[in-house]
Formats: sequence, C-alpha cells, structure tokens
Amino acid sequence: MTLTGTYNGEELQIEFRARGDRSDYGPGTPTDIEITDVEINALTIAGHDLTHEQMRNLPTWLVSLIKSYASEVEFEV
Repeated sequence: MTLTGTYNGEELQIEFRARGDRSDYGPGTPTDIEITDVEINALTIAGHDLTHEQMRNLPTWLVSLIKSYASEVEFEV
C-alpha cells in the first residue's frame, strides 16, 4: 500500500511517499505496518518549492539528510 506523510518545520516542509507492508508475526501478535521505500514527493525550503528536476539534482548526502526527517512523520494510507 502507498503511504504519505508530511514533515512541517519552520523553514522546511517535506511531503513523503512510502510503501507500507503489513507484518504479521503469528497468532496473538499485533499486525504492524513496516514502512519501506521512502521517497521525497515534494520539498519546500524557506518558502520556495523545488521542482522534481531540482530534487533529482540534489547531492546524495542532502537527500539522505532530508529523508531522515521521515522518522518524525506519521504516515497514513
């Protein structure tokens, strides 16, 4: 399933898209959703929206840093 989530900081807004897979570890255990394949769907820095082409040209280290904010986001279906 496709999940979305948004990080809203003071100068940084990031819309994430990710894949969610239900994980079931057997009878009596809760079913969780494992989030994988996190992607940056939209990015706004200091009020400026970046195009998808601009996001593709970001350095790898910066993309990794931006994706790290996904850990602070509540993903929804």
